[in-house]
Amino acid sequence: FTPDKNGRNDIFMPYGYGIKEDGYKMQIFDRWGELIFTSSEFKKGWDGSVKGSDINSDNGVAQDGVYIYKIMITDLENNKKSYVGHVTLLKQ
Repeated sequence: FTPDKNGRNDIFMPYGYGIKEDGYKMQIFDRWGELIFTSSEFKKGWDGSVKGSDINSDNGVAQDGVYIYKIMITDLENNKKSYVGHVTLLKQ
């Protein structure tokens, strides 16, 4: 994704249905395994900010690279699932 505020691919977030409102958590880790973003709000994706930094500052956006995501959900039938993968951030 490209968090450059052009309105296209600015936010990394999953899409889905059948997820409990309080049964969602997304974490983003850098290549050293450090947690740089977390959200328990399904409609709040990662904008490229690091640990809540101001996205408008020079050091507020993560560097170009590959990041690991971990998404944990609880569905409407109380089944818990975890998804792990990677996302590439490109600054333009």
